[in-house]
Amino acid sequence: MIKKLLALSAVLGVSTAVLAAPLVPRMISHDINFGAREDGLNYGMNGLAPDTLDYIARDLDTEATAIWPVWPFAGPFPVLNAAGVFGGDVAMHVDLFAQDAAPPHLDVSMVGVGRFAIRGAVPAMGVPYTTLIDIVLDQVSLYGYSGQDAYVLEGAGVIVNSFFQELIGHSGVIRGNIDFESNPGFTPKYDPTADPRQGRFAVAYSGEAGQGYATPEPTSMLLLGLGAALLRRRR
Repeated sequence: MIKKLLALSAVLGVSTAVLAAPLVPRMISHDINFGAREDGLNYGMNGLAPDTLDYIARDLDTEATAIWPVWPFAGPFPVLNAAGVFGGDVAMHVDLFAQDAAPPHLDVSMVGVGRFAIRGAVPAMGVPYTTLIDIVLDQVSLYGYSGQDAYVLEGAGVIVNSFFQELIGHSGVIRGNIDFESNPGFTPKYDPTADPRQGRFAVAYSGEAGQGYATPEPTSMLLLGLGAALLRRRR
């Protein structure tokens, strides 16, 4: 299911000249799958302050499942947590501070910045429990259609820390779907710093992270099918 996001982004991206939302991240190496779902209300509507999304670093979480050092030719190798249990830890903080929606294609599109990290052990590669990837995200995009409870969340930035030293200083990306346990009620052209509402929502984020870069597609690519793809993810 996670790998379907690659096809979704590749088909649905448009130029930033028309719509800044889709970053269309492309993986180069060290592709790590994850499915992050924590107890607590981790998406925040904060009145006129930026919306936030947080996953807390906890060494015993079991969120990151496997790594492909060279997708799709090497791997997958299982990722373990600090106790040696299947699944590593995802930590993330995102601030969403503006909107760039372009109806009717996408009427919800938020942009921001953040940081994303995965810690884990990969015994098959001789990697002890450590930081596998840590990305400072200077571009974050959350987009989809109003009134839904599932959206695409992508990001791109610079890898600042990793057991794999060759990655440090290179571009890194994240991509995936966020699923709200209760509908957040995003309205058309929802602006996180102009909407006075406050609220907290539990959010699951499933996707992948690794070395890569954003690749916006030509304006001729249409956004047909995005609504159906997001609706299929609704519970």
